[in-house]
Amino acid sequence: MPGDEVARVSALKTEHSGLSANDCFALITAICQEKGILLTGDANLRKVAVTRNVRVHGVLWIIDELLSADACEAELLIFALELWRDDRAVFLPPVEIDNRLRRLRGR
Repeated sequence: MPGDEVARVSALKTEHSGLSANDCFALITAICQEKGILLTGDANLRKVAVTRNVRVHGVLWIIDELLSADACEAELLIFALELWRDDRAVFLPPVEIDNRLRRLRGR
């Protein structure tokens, strides 16, 4: 990351002390990329990103995009969703995971 972008990360961290350094790096990277998209489930990071006109989506959006683009086998998406559902370190809405699993299994 160029020095000017690192300086922006530092300024962002100072302005929003509730964001982690990694959050700030991710947001500045999304800002600096043409058509950048930030993937996060963190409400605070999402709020800051939206105020800076950055497109923000959660990780389940990727599943939806891969499915709609037919870019991935349904079995692989099911496998990923099941892993996330069963991992205590992953904080995704169980109802949203279950909805996607039902849809994928019904294909």
